[in-house]
Amino acid sequence: MQETFLSELHNRGYFNQCTNEIDLNKLMSKSKIKAYIGFDCTAPSLHVGSLMQIMCLRLMQRYGHQPIVLLGGGTTLIGDPSGKEETRKILDKKVINKNIKSIVSVFKTFLSSKNPKTKPIFVNNYTWLSKLNYINFLREIGKHFTINKMLNFDSVKIRLEREQSLSYMEFNYMMLQAYDFFELFKRYKCILQIGGSDQWGNIINGVDLIKRKYKKEAFGLTTPLITLSSGIKMGKTEKGAVWLNKNMLPAYDYWQFWRNTDDKDIFNFLKFFTELDTKKIDSFKNENQNINKLKILLANKATEMLHGKKIAKDCEITAQKTFVDRSIGKDLPVVKFKKKILEEGLSIFDLVIKTGLAKSNGEVRRMMGVSRREVGHGNLALRAIKPSLPNNDVFPYTIRIVSEITESNGSSSMATVCGASLSLMDAGVPIKTPIAGIAMGLIMEDKNRYAILSDILGTEDHLGDMDFKVAGSDEGITAIQMDLKIDGLPIDILKEALDQAKEGRLHILGEMKKCLSEPRKKLSEHAPKLLMTNIPPDKIGLVIGPGGKNIKALQADYECDLNIEDDGKCVVSGQDQGKLEKVIEILGGYSFVPEVGKIYEGKVVKIMDFGAFVKLAPDSDGLVHISEIQDKRTNKVEDVLKMDQSVKVKLLKVDDKGRLSLSIKAAIESK
Repeated sequence: MQETFLSELHNRGYFNQCTNEIDLNKLMSKSKIKAYIGFDCTAPSLHVGSLMQIMCLRLMQRYGHQPIVLLGGGTTLIGDPSGKEETRKILDKKVINKNIKSIVSVFKTFLSSKNPKTKPIFVNNYTWLSKLNYINFLREIGKHFTINKMLNFDSVKIRLEREQSLSYMEFNYMMLQAYDFFELFKRYKCILQIGGSDQWGNIINGVDLIKRKYKKEAFGLTTPLITLSSGIKMGKTEKGAVWLNKNMLPAYDYWQFWRNTDDKDIFNFLKFFTELDTKKIDSFKNENQNINKLKILLANKATEMLHGKKIAKDCEITAQKTFVDRSIGKDLPVVKFKKKILEEGLSIFDLVIKTGLAKSNGEVRRMMGVSRREVGHGNLALRAIKPSLPNNDVFPYTIRIVSEITESNGSSSMATVCGASLSLMDAGVPIKTPIAGIAMGLIMEDKNRYAILSDILGTEDHLGDMDFKVAGSDEGITAIQMDLKIDGLPIDILKEALDQAKEGRLHILGEMKKCLSEPRKKLSEHAPKLLMTNIPPDKIGLVIGPGGKNIKALQADYECDLNIEDDGKCVVSGQDQGKLEKVIEILGGYSFVPEVGKIYEGKVVKIMDFGAFVKLAPDSDGLVHISEIQDKRTNKVEDVLKMDQSVKVKLLKVDDKGRLSLSIKAAIESK
């Protein structure tokens, strides 16, 4: 079967949903159409988060269709609220026009203008939006939009649910985007709008508007929102956005972005961001191709489209020389110093700061990490404390102890052991027993003339013959470490040192217990609260939602972190116990198994002429037929029920397709 534009969209993973896929496919198979994608002009460049849409425009050209690039000179003055938690910064027209000019140069790199029939059409919606008469717009366009419907779009609903401000200006955005489609249909006979999945509601508005005004069919199609396997939104790295404007990101950095693709993303990205045949990409997976070679292939092909073949090859050679040959590639950044500065000498701190790798001495120190001595002391303290820590099933927290030694004339590692033990108990961590430590020293002339020292000072450590650290509880030793400056230690002196260390350790433990004898009963108010539950593994995708939408909303609404493991184990952490318990309750809904005859509390999520749909659990709702709302005749559902209203319902039956029949009337009668 011959491949079509839509079939390749499916094969490459560009397809999310479409208003009328069958009719659109027939139309595009027998004739050439115009389709558009709109782009914000909030920055002087798009980043790789917009690259899937650009690849769709390239694909249209390959199949003989003509793409329209709509630049939001008008709508950028307002700002699209979709996927945003706060109002966008308002830009002036001068900045927006400058951005448009820069963004057009990106499209001219990716899209071909050689064929007049597929040459991209660039349009600025400021052309018509700036001429709108507000009264006429409300009369002719606004009358086709209902507030009820607009309030149910995610871009509005999420902001309102989170009690985040949504300006009237932003609320109008969806009408303006629908009007864009209407204008492009009228001016260019454009019949298809493509956008990200978060634009579905706005796209549907445009399709409906054209149908109402012209009694003709237009189509809407969305692509999936892309997140990396790590969960980070596509388009940004720790260093910032990966821009598509050549002047805003060096070619080598762009190549490296693709070369550093996660192993889990490589096959998807080869389909998304190259024009390699999809069957060939599938064969790579079947043949177990070297994953690093595939990353280089991705980097080369993606960089070729933006910078050309030669530059892409140069980037590969630079990476080869730098990371494999351990030499210097020509595309690496260069920092020049005056000869005099180098002759006078340059510290490693100054060198790192002057090359731009760090901004301060403190940042350089953090980059260099802790010293060998600090690592050793930390490991000793960890060995000492670890046997007393609670098991993971009792206390499923990650514990991090930081010991800041500001001044010392004794053993900082043993001070860390004692301090860590006290801080854990003070925080309410249920350790099994307190741990203390002491540093023992030795001054020895011969085996008959020696002195064993307890809790040695710095000078005694420096001038003495032994540094012997002993840590443990009142029941026994948990860790020891010995440094000797003599050839050996007689066993009787070792025993004496251990006995003396025990006496000192027990004394320290006694002093510690005067301060705090056992862990506090309650976890510290400053510690995050943590609750656990389990959901069926096949429900994990529903909890996460498309592009992480559901899990992000849960975390934002209830101010928590939610981690879900592959087996369905969920760990919820945060500061507010009540909110965490609510999240656990919501997650419990994903394990919901409806029982006929049982009464449930649910929320009205949809009102129809014949009844209302009530949500009982996150992925389970049922129909209350109009005859089951009350014990008398109901003329209109809206007269009795409202959206988001909480109601008690009784489950009457579950049909063979799993659909639930509910009754408010029966729930009241059961009382």
